[in-house]
Amino acid sequence: VLKQADIHKNELTELIKKIDYQSIEIKKTNAKLRMTKTQLENIFNEMTDVVYSIKLPEKEILFITPSVAMLCDVEAQDFLN
Repeated sequence: VLKQADIHKNELTELIKKIDYQSIEIKKTNAKLRMTKTQLENIFNEMTDVVYSIKLPEKEILFITPSVAMLCDVEAQDFLN
């Protein structure tokens, strides 16, 4: 029984190590995603062209660059609403 308990303890220890490693990797990936999102937002915010994304078949506008204000004289958020 003690030997079996020791085996389970070792298995649990290894599982905890794997989970800790995966947690660290997820945090790194999330940080990279946040950085990429910020970079893309900066690019879109500086564009003079209007870029937008529409969800089909619902025809729902998901995203539009702030430059829509210059073209349509409507703020991007108002355009989305």
